[in-house]
Amino acid sequence: MDINGDADPRPLDENTLRAAFSRHYQLCQNSLHAQSFAEYARLRQAAENIEKQWEKAPGGWGARWQFLAREVQRCADQPVQAREKLHRLVLGQPAPALNLVEMNSVLQAAKLTSRDRLHEREASSGLVYFAFYFQPDLKEVTFGQLTSWWRARNWLDDQSVQHPDGLVDVEIVALDCVSGVEYRLLSGQDIAEDDLHAELDQLTEILGGEREPDGKPFVDELHYDVLTDLYIDAVTAANHPHVGQYRLEHKLHADDLRDQTLDFATRIGLNATDHLATLDHTALRRAATTATPATSWLDTAVHDAHIERQRLDEHAFSIQYPACTEPRCAVRVGWNPSDPERPWQAEELRQTGSNDHTGELTPIGRYRTPGELVDNLERWSAGRYDDHDGAHLHYAARRLYDWQHRITKHDTQIDSSTGIRDAIRAGAPHKIRTSQLPRSGMHTETATPAEASLPVHETPTSSPASQADHQQASRQRRKRAPRQPGRNRPHGRRT
Repeated sequence: MDINGDADPRPLDENTLRAAFSRHYQLCQNSLHAQSFAEYARLRQAAENIEKQWEKAPGGWGARWQFLAREVQRCADQPVQAREKLHRLVLGQPAPALNLVEMNSVLQAAKLTSRDRLHEREASSGLVYFAFYFQPDLKEVTFGQLTSWWRARNWLDDQSVQHPDGLVDVEIVALDCVSGVEYRLLSGQDIAEDDLHAELDQLTEILGGEREPDGKPFVDELHYDVLTDLYIDAVTAANHPHVGQYRLEHKLHADDLRDQTLDFATRIGLNATDHLATLDHTALRRAATTATPATSWLDTAVHDAHIERQRLDEHAFSIQYPACTEPRCAVRVGWNPSDPERPWQAEELRQTGSNDHTGELTPIGRYRTPGELVDNLERWSAGRYDDHDGAHLHYAARRLYDWQHRITKHDTQIDSSTGIRDAIRAGAPHKIRTSQLPRSGMHTETATPAEASLPVHETPTSSPASQADHQQASRQRRKRAPRQPGRNRPHGRRT
């Protein structure tokens, strides 16, 4: 068996297993302190090579390796329960199902993870984050070690501002400080700057971002209290003995909240480091007595995205404009979800009575997109009215496109929030998309003439005068600016 990258003629036995796992564990721990991407990649690859060899080992040794790995992770995720299991073993009261090799694995896991150098917060399974920004054209990898997923996303955004040219590869990983396990959170290959910004902005909308102080002390203090309450809840959930598959999600949430709380406190003139350390102790005590969390913050993000989308469905949108110079004739265009395939509709209203409530309603048609509606309505109006004024239709079309943009934005949030949650639970990174495509009936593969001439958003093209301007714009773009506490879902990390 090759446990160190060289051929090893020794037979598979328990001593070889323990030596190989100790080597693997040490490589993972060393990667926590890597000073470059090359060093990090070398250490992780060496650890992975050992792990793969043993997981495929015959004669039951693969299963024994996996049992040892689970015990190490138990020490990371559930330190109190792991210590209780160890005490029972030492006192001669092991679980009946454990054989001798498994009992020795419990002892080895406890020895590996109980080193004095492990910080108390690390012993509650803290994470450290690495972000990589690779420019293939320059063959250069920029490497950052951060304290939260939020900080890592912001770091990528800043790198794209400082190095804006060409396509890039990016990745964010989190490492468990106790077990050394790597969690890949975000990745993308051949990503353009605009696509990276769009994806990071979308993640900020879903996961939360920088908090903007209100300026009124009592409002800022209340907002700080809301953040700290949410932080306690997140740390409590992250350390709950029975949180199961949601543990990583709660740890990510707690780290984001910690950094965001520290950032907000600094901006309002508070030193929150000692306060958050006290809250850590409070949360760890509460974890043993609170109910098991049924969901995670990512479930909440998905739920909120669906609620916002549902609100659009509950309110059909329409706009009415004069069809011609005749005062009693109008055209009404809008969006109605009663027909999901053709939600865009147009109809003519012609008053025939002495009041505004009597008249004839003539359906013009239902369409898949606002562009299709506008094209057909232009032809229909030109054939029906001698004095048709296209300016009214042009204005109405812009309102339709604005509404389409709202629908597309909410649909994209549903897709993104669901994709993030599902990727994390599957142990896979969230993939950065190379384009932002709408769903739910918004077919934009082929633009109509109206769609080509009426962009949803017109933004002035300007070139900031300096890199500082770029960085300030990047920071402003990342902000979520709640003017009242709790208006957004605040989502921190040890320093």
